[in-house]
Amino acid sequence: MPMDDPVKFSVIMDADEIGQVDARCTRLLSGAEGRSAVVRRDLGRQYALYERELADVRKVLTTEESVAIADAMNGWASSMEPAWHLLAEFALGGNILSIQIEDSIRLEGLAARHGIDGPALVQKLRVLPRSQWLAIVDAVERWWGSEPRDLERILYPPAKSAKEG
Repeated sequence: MPMDDPVKFSVIMDADEIGQVDARCTRLLSGAEGRSAVVRRDLGRQYALYERELADVRKVLTTEESVAIADAMNGWASSMEPAWHLLAEFALGGNILSIQIEDSIRLEGLAARHGIDGPALVQKLRVLPRSQWLAIVDAVERWWGSEPRDLERILYPPAKSAKEG
């Protein structure tokens, strides 16, 4: 993918993350330039995966359910710890997103507040593959960080042209 106007900036990573990047470097991609190329390539892959998975999620969740998820993740979605949600998932033995939503329904009246069928939403979330609930987490994090907060723009972005995508 050609870069029109690349911008150089710093990224802070711990030793494990650097090890992950370095493991993906090759003899042709080495040193700082190699790390940069690997991070850029892998982020591109990750964001493309999120877009594709979010497109599938949109076929399952209603707008009201999406808003309820964003509401339940208020504050929860702001952690910048790289793998905190995966660690929590393994510790709790399930899909952390469905657990969080179930707690919000039970403790905070999430379903009634948004006029949704709470147990049905929890069941939908339980069967989603990890890649789809990570795409939801990414979308909600972007929504909470955006101004103005436009859920439609985040969940239903304009289609890319063949040239862009």
